[in-house]
Amino acid sequence: MAEMAGRIRESINRDLRRLGSPVRLVATGEARKAANVYVEWAGKAVTTFDAAVPGSTSLVYAQFRTGQIVTYMGTEQVGMIRDQIAQAFTQVQQWGGGRITTGLTPQQVSSNLFSLLAQTTPAQMELTAAQVAAYRSGYTNGLFPAWAKAVNNYGDRTATQLDKQGITGDRARTLLDKRTQRYGDKLRRARSRMIARTEIAKVQNAAMQATIDSAYSDGLVGNRAQKVWVTGPFDVCNICQPLSGRRVPYNGYFQWKNGSGPHGPAHPNCRCIIRMVPNTSRPPKHMGAGTPADPFRYQFADGWTAPVTPVRGVPRLPGVRAPKVPKVPPLPTPSTTPTLPPAEPPVPAATVRPTPTGPTMADSVMYKPTAKTAKVVDPVVAKIDEVLTAPQPYSYGPTSITLRAKGRTPGEGGFFSPRKRIPTPSEPRRPYVRSGYATQAEYDAAVAKYEAAFARYRERIAEGRAANWQRSQIEAFGKGTADDIGDMQNALGHEWWHRLDYVEDATNPRVHISRMKEAFAEMPQGGFAPRFGVSGKFTEEIAFLEAAAESDAIATLLRVGGQISPKWVEYATSPQELWARAGAQWLATTNGTPQMAAAMAESIGLPAVDVLTNTATQWYGFQWRADEFAEKIAPLVEQVLRKWGLLA
Repeated sequence: MAEMAGRIRESINRDLRRLGSPVRLVATGEARKAANVYVEWAGKAVTTFDAAVPGSTSLVYAQFRTGQIVTYMGTEQVGMIRDQIAQAFTQVQQWGGGRITTGLTPQQVSSNLFSLLAQTTPAQMELTAAQVAAYRSGYTNGLFPAWAKAVNNYGDRTATQLDKQGITGDRARTLLDKRTQRYGDKLRRARSRMIARTEIAKVQNAAMQATIDSAYSDGLVGNRAQKVWVTGPFDVCNICQPLSGRRVPYNGYFQWKNGSGPHGPAHPNCRCIIRMVPNTSRPPKHMGAGTPADPFRYQFADGWTAPVTPVRGVPRLPGVRAPKVPKVPPLPTPSTTPTLPPAEPPVPAATVRPTPTGPTMADSVMYKPTAKTAKVVDPVVAKIDEVLTAPQPYSYGPTSITLRAKGRTPGEGGFFSPRKRIPTPSEPRRPYVRSGYATQAEYDAAVAKYEAAFARYRERIAEGRAANWQRSQIEAFGKGTADDIGDMQNALGHEWWHRLDYVEDATNPRVHISRMKEAFAEMPQGGFAPRFGVSGKFTEEIAFLEAAAESDAIATLLRVGGQISPKWVEYATSPQELWARAGAQWLATTNGTPQMAAAMAESIGLPAVDVLTNTATQWYGFQWRADEFAEKIAPLVEQVLRKWGLLA
């Protein structure tokens, strides 16, 4: 769940975009994009599901508030329930793949409270003598007195029904116990959900209010700031429906039926939240001379002043050490730029590699044999199997390869999905009526065609069920002509390297984990390190990512690629994409087909530019220059492949 300060930053950044300001608020260590000026603001409130230190707003409120809703409970039980609510914000959990989170979901808290309520006897509750009479059995443990009476009434009705049905003796007792226990558990689950949802919502809203107050006290927002009541997306109750979208001053109170307050919940099980509306009146003012005594800074309309971090500069690869941008000498004008001779395809390395053992790509993929796949796919599969061992297939079967004439967006070369749903095939129609055909022979031919189609339909149904209607998918785009066959084959290599990267979560096969993304999360400057933790298991992967980030190719990509789209540059410098592009270049230059080598040589031999105008005729760092790749990147690619057991 996003931290409350992050939501405040998002609200203010929307206003800054509306006002045309280049300034953006970010958290400390948050990734930056190009063409903006960044200032850091973290607020003073803790995050909702982050570690809450003793004395912090969320934890203190969790421990204080719980006693107000848990009625009829003894002191010890109230304390235990209070501890469960507090753990919703402090409990550390480790998931598959080494991911670490802090906090519990409302469902987890509800489950813990259910067990606690089931063990709470009347002796541990604060009840009057009249109320104690309602707790006749263990089925009523932990319930309100009125709910305990409901369980007793249900048991009495059930006993009467069993008697009318002629069921007596041990069977009657067994059925009565089972049904009454089930009804009591149903009410206990309802009470535990009510406590968990209501109290967690109260803590989160209180944390948001504290963060809004922090923004005001810092001078980030002023008296124009408001807060808005946001309801759930559906099933909104009659109490909260009139509140939807209502705005009050940032420190004001909302009024609802039989109550009021600075925020929700307005009733038990309320899902409503508050958000801040900053109403920023003017963009921040640029100040300073850029000297140590008078540094550059921005002053917001309501007084908050912050240093620029940094002033417009080279965008950095998120979480990875910023690459050093080489000084590029002035380039000749377009009219005097020399025409380079066609690049000769590099000769694949003469290194004799051991024959791979184990699974092969041919056994790990499936595709329909056609003239196009024979030209494009078969040679790539054979070349990969000459040097690499394939990873074990996913639990739902081999990876499907599909060739299409064009991609979803212009310039898209391929696509990989570790888990894509298989469409349910349509059942073919049987030709029932003979009169619709001119001759008996035509009718017999139609029936034979239907029977063949129906047999294939049954096969596809069986395949889908066996794979649980899902499969990993590789797609490559192009016509398969002599002009683009090399690009298509390199796209296949690129997507296969994605397939090598993604592995199934050992605890949940429905989840796939990118090992490069996990490694990126553990890098010293990784923005996600607090979330995932550091395991020390990604030494080789981190070495590759660091070398890629510091390469001249990525420096060029960051410098001129932003002219295409800053969002695209962020995607192109992601750890998964760096790995896939390096893998495709390694395959093409060491053991690729002649078409792959020629296409790769052409793309990395294009002239460099300062102003990007045509990605098809200019080199902009998407792939590495041949000498840099051979010296700095290729050895690290092989090192990772050996670690993963794919290269001998």
